[in-house]
Amino acid sequence: MKKEKLLICDHDPYYLEHLTDYLNRQPDFPWEVIPFTRTDALLEYQEKGRNWPVLMDESMTDPVNEPVASRAGQEASGTRTDVIYLREDEGVGGICRYQSCEDLKRCILECLQRRNPGDHEDFRELSAVREGRTERPDNCAWYGIYSPVNRCGKTIFAVTLGMILAEHRSVLYVNMENYHGLDNAIGREGRNDLADLIYQYRMEGRSGVEKILGNTLTQWGRLDCLNPAFSAYDLNDVDIQEWLQLLEQIITEGDYKAVVLDVGSQIREVFSLLKECDLLFVPVLNDRISKGKLQQFEENLTAMQMQTVTDRIRKVVVPRLRNDGELTGFPEQLPRGRIGSYVRQIVETEHLIESGMQDEAEWKK
Repeated sequence: MKKEKLLICDHDPYYLEHLTDYLNRQPDFPWEVIPFTRTDALLEYQEKGRNWPVLMDESMTDPVNEPVASRAGQEASGTRTDVIYLREDEGVGGICRYQSCEDLKRCILECLQRRNPGDHEDFRELSAVREGRTERPDNCAWYGIYSPVNRCGKTIFAVTLGMILAEHRSVLYVNMENYHGLDNAIGREGRNDLADLIYQYRMEGRSGVEKILGNTLTQWGRLDCLNPAFSAYDLNDVDIQEWLQLLEQIITEGDYKAVVLDVGSQIREVFSLLKECDLLFVPVLNDRISKGKLQQFEENLTAMQMQTVTDRIRKVVVPRLRNDGELTGFPEQLPRGRIGSYVRQIVETEHLIESGMQDEAEWKK
């Protein structure tokens, strides 16, 4: 089916190229994007007489300093064309230009939905999106663990958190790093991993997940660990929508009440994934470079107007391991050691157990 066109005009060629390439690669985006860096070229294209929507940098003017949007929004027939403004910040009739491509896509679709409800199948799904978050099972809490700092105990914290929560309800641990270091605790012979699950989901959808999920899980006590991908390249081409749809299928199939996401920086649109988390634990270190990395991370969130992510951040300082002996019996012994005591205090402070205890009696049988 041939797509209608969305015309985008922006003064920044790099921004325009990146956004155009992203949108044109999205199978769920119902327009073919046509980019313009010159307003006269946009106006000439509009003279073809089609009612194509326009996404435009609000500061752009034509050669005689008349706002181009007012002219681009008029067809020869006098019918109004939809014009959405790219603004420096949020405003009526426009969207903020400084956010992830995925969030820009959602904003574009939502703006056009309000003006032309029911024109596209995609709109009905998007109308269910609340506060920019994707629909997912309401009874499952998402806990993200992410840090811009290296060697901060992120994975140790994530696994320990998952195991402690799993004492009270069904919990899934998902490692989304290129290099996770967990092979010795999993044992790969004859087992599937996250990359296999992604492949099966792409080929067969939900039935593919159902087919191999059981052989993709390792049990650590009561915690289900989704076997991490072996290859460092297997996760790099998975976009945010695919991650969210896949995770929803796994959570539904396994009837999980909490998921712990151990997120690596290489994940595409990582900030959009962090936005989905109910709480975001950020392990930190106290040296100067680490503090600088954390500050840069927070400034990035501010620049992209992701206050919801900032509000959900909980900074943690994971106790340092004295020696490899503290990892004897990994991971089953983690909840019983120093790190386990530290994580239990956080779980109690944040009321993470109480938030999922409605089925505790059944879970403990």
